[in-house]
Amino acid sequence: MTNYRSPKYVERYEDVVFELDTALVVPANGAHQTKTNHRIVVDNSGEIAPFDWYHARFNVDFKLQLLANGGNVDANNQIGIVNSAFSLINNLNVSMNGVSVYDCPEVNHAINIKNLLEYSQGYANSQGANEFFYIDKTRETIVTEFTQIALDGNAQNIRPSRTADYNSGFAARKALLVNNAVANAEIPLNRYGFFEKLHNELLPNTKIELKITFESDTNLIWRTAGNNCRIVITKFQLSTSHNIQRIWIETLLR
Repeated sequence: MTNYRSPKYVERYEDVVFELDTALVVPANGAHQTKTNHRIVVDNSGEIAPFDWYHARFNVDFKLQLLANGGNVDANNQIGIVNSAFSLINNLNVSMNGVSVYDCPEVNHAINIKNLLEYSQGYANSQGANEFFYIDKTRETIVTEFTQIALDGNAQNIRPSRTADYNSGFAARKALLVNNAVANAEIPLNRYGFFEKLHNELLPNTKIELKITFESDTNLIWRTAGNNCRIVITKFQLSTSHNIQRIWIETLLR
């Protein structure tokens, strides 16, 4: 019989959420949101159990708005966000106890290519959707898959016809952003090289500082026509976890 009292089965992990040091501010009409000088600090130097950084993730909410007045971008506008939620972060710097251990400007370019090369079709269609990852089929912003055409000029005799250059990836991302809808996505930290190396490894208890620069709207928004737009991030959190069952046991043994 399986021994459910063994450490393998009694371990329990709990997420710990950290906010940006500076609150996100919705910009005024005609202005872009501040993209620089964002920081998250995690100091677990005095704790018993270390955090699981390999499975840590950013959780983000964001909107697509008209720049002039913060208004809706409707379904007919060929405007959306490029690639995935990873596109939101232009620069990520990681420091341990004040020493920089990872610094990658334009990291979104590398990560988006990495995801295209490494994500399987099954992963892209399941977990990838949580990361706002939808594969572009073309380089166009066409979101209508079928049109109706009349046969022999007879308006009563029509059939659907596939639209040339229809881009299902762009259409999926666009559908989640129309009419000022809030899109939610996860950004797993293990896609970044420093955290990827922590598979089956734990960092010692220490002070970790993450400095984040978001991508500019100019590079983030993909459009072929229409008004100027902006991406407004309304939530950006870091979620990591530690083994609270182990903490409880070790506390009892002290």
